[in-house]
Amino acid sequence: MAMARAWQAPIEMLGQLLAEQVSPPAVLVHAPNSPRSAKRLVRDTLAAYEAQHHGDVRVSHVSPLVACTPRLLYTQVLRQLSKEADSCGDPSTFLRHAREYMRPYTKWVVVVNDAERMRDIWPEHVWEMWPLLAESMACHGRVMVVYVSPLAWSAFRSTSGRTISTSPLCIRVPRLPREDVLQLLMEHVGNDSSTSRIASQVFYDAVKDTVRDEFELCVLYTRVWQALQAAIEERGSKTTATLVPYISEQCRDILVRVVPRHVGPTAWLLEKNNKPSTPPPSALNLTRTGFGAMPAFLLISAFLASYNPAITDVKYFVRELEASRKRRRGKAQRAAKAALLELEGHTDKVFELPQFWGPRTFTLERVLAIYHALLTDFEQDLNEDALLVPAERAARMSENKAEMHLGHIAGEFWSRSSTVLAELNELVRQQLIVRMSPANKLSAMQYRVNASFAYVRQVAHSVGFPLTVWLWDTYT
Repeated sequence: MAMARAWQAPIEMLGQLLAEQVSPPAVLVHAPNSPRSAKRLVRDTLAAYEAQHHGDVRVSHVSPLVACTPRLLYTQVLRQLSKEADSCGDPSTFLRHAREYMRPYTKWVVVVNDAERMRDIWPEHVWEMWPLLAESMACHGRVMVVYVSPLAWSAFRSTSGRTISTSPLCIRVPRLPREDVLQLLMEHVGNDSSTSRIASQVFYDAVKDTVRDEFELCVLYTRVWQALQAAIEERGSKTTATLVPYISEQCRDILVRVVPRHVGPTAWLLEKNNKPSTPPPSALNLTRTGFGAMPAFLLISAFLASYNPAITDVKYFVRELEASRKRRRGKAQRAAKAALLELEGHTDKVFELPQFWGPRTFTLERVLAIYHALLTDFEQDLNEDALLVPAERAARMSENKAEMHLGHIAGEFWSRSSTVLAELNELVRQQLIVRMSPANKLSAMQYRVNASFAYVRQVAHSVGFPLTVWLWDTYT
């Protein structure tokens, strides 16, 4: 589907704003139901506009997930404006260079994709500047910032709760009507037969109140369609009386398991086809798990965050620059107490112990803090790309307290970089970590580890990490 009818009006409005001689300083393309499609439509519209006004219009694209620091942000924007631009790290230099580089152009459009992530990645003084970029550069009507986000502008507030007094012009991308969604689903699976139409109708009517993103709808429907095709081949029945109950059952299962992210769509399909999605425990190698150091320490940090109570973080993971942590060892006493309770028949109290609770949820900030603490304790150094390097810097700074403190702060910053977040998302994709908070809740994201103790112990063994020493209760 090139462009749905419901999306034509917002895109035409954006084109009209671009065509005006004096453009508004900031525009928000609010797409709560179609963020991916809105990003694609905005990119195509601006590409056509730039090609139409070749040499007079310049379009720059930026994302907080890629340009996660002010220096990266300013450098990326300036180099899209001019290939001869140098890197800079302060706003005044950026504004001066941007004003100089845009002189040959009559209009400059800056597109901020994934704009909702500005508030938790960029500093406040950086993301508060962008709606006022035209005013700061003294180029009224020639500079326009286009935000693309699934969140409304009222939700754009920093972690401290601050909001921006300036509000951009909002263009809302509406939800696709039912017929357009059905057509999109059938085009996505490449089948427009009567069976596909019935399946798409039953699927959409079952999930439309829960799933609104058309990209997620296409992914889920593809898995349902593949499961339906396998069932048809196995049973050899294509009548509506037998297909509709089967599709309804699969949709209910998807709403219970796949939509809350308890299992991925591919793993769900493999399970429906009676194929194991993960290798058996005997196939796992104790010495080689295929994990690098960074994802291994991230998975270990998530496991510790799920099974260790939050009140123990200070005791285990907080230390001064020179004093190392010393763990209080009370495991033997706890084990003896549990065994005594079990022998005396107090099973109700035994099952109240933490080892029977299962993995608990944890916040993103907590797992990143534990990750940084583990890297510091095991003398794993991070460079500016958040990649592990030999601990040469720690050895070089061992006698300089001030430099050691600055290095500690830098390591804590790089442990929260986009590279680490990308590795965390990869673990989520592999279903080793499960996201528990809703997709639209970005202020306090909640996760839960989904890997067993045996598997995490093998990963820890591969990187030389003593997992049982750091667990609050080793009988987890």
